[in-house]
Amino acid sequence: MSHKVDVHLFSCLDALVNEAHVTRAAERMNMSQPAMSNALGRLRDLLGDPLLVRTANGMSPTERAEEIVAMLRPAIRTIDTVLSSTGPFTPADAAVTFNIMTTDYGALTVLPKLMATLEQDAPNIRVGVRQSRPLQMREQLETGDTSIVLGFFQDLPEGLYSSVVHTDTIACIAGENIVPKGDALTQADYGKAKHVYLAGAGPDVVSTIERIVDEQLAGVGVRRDVVLRIANVMVMPHIVAQTDMLAVLPRRAAEQLTSGLPVGVHDLPFETPEFKIAMVWHERTHRDPAHKWLRQTIRKVVREQGL
Repeated sequence: MSHKVDVHLFSCLDALVNEAHVTRAAERMNMSQPAMSNALGRLRDLLGDPLLVRTANGMSPTERAEEIVAMLRPAIRTIDTVLSSTGPFTPADAAVTFNIMTTDYGALTVLPKLMATLEQDAPNIRVGVRQSRPLQMREQLETGDTSIVLGFFQDLPEGLYSSVVHTDTIACIAGENIVPKGDALTQADYGKAKHVYLAGAGPDVVSTIERIVDEQLAGVGVRRDVVLRIANVMVMPHIVAQTDMLAVLPRRAAEQLTSGLPVGVHDLPFETPEFKIAMVWHERTHRDPAHKWLRQTIRKVVREQGL
């Protein structure tokens, strides 16, 4: 038996399985919610499976839906790439969605100016921002769930493109009651202090910057007394302002986040290497005009800020 199939339906199925939510799948595909519901109904008739079912935790894809998408995904990505690569890219008329994986630092330094530029030059483009998960980076880029990754990476998976967009240094933030304005932070004071440490859940989920500092301290026989592990960069300066703790942050983030607080930004009392913030992307989007434009725009907004 042969079927005439609208290829677009399978892109809808891919979005439905990934989002497990009709409205979010519609947003991802730049469709209305009724249109996505209609596509789901057609897919159910075509494939003879409910595809999405209601559970205690919301909607969930069926095993059959996940099997179908796993088999079709390479073809879907190839078709999407071919279709999106035809003709010139016109930002003013484009209605696409870019998903960016980045850290709080990447979001803080790039997103405000990037969104202002899109608002002016590409008003129909939508952006989704996802928390950086380096271990999932390759998979996210390969499947197309993430358009581009922004961050500081010591080791990149093979087969990915990268381009440095700016550099920064590591600074220490301390309450002015601990290190008065104009005073330098000494290595002895740093070693004796209690510290806020940027890390996620689990002992292995640690900021790359914290790893660099740990490595440098190990070389001089110093180990930090970590009182608080936290995954939120934004709250760290407020904790430092109300305690005797110290924390390390990228200098540009430290300068922005301590504004208005009784917190100083200091050079570390030991050498740390400069770190490079890079864009990372996959072969599947390397020649795509829309993604080329996004990468060029990110470079432009970084240059304009003097980063």
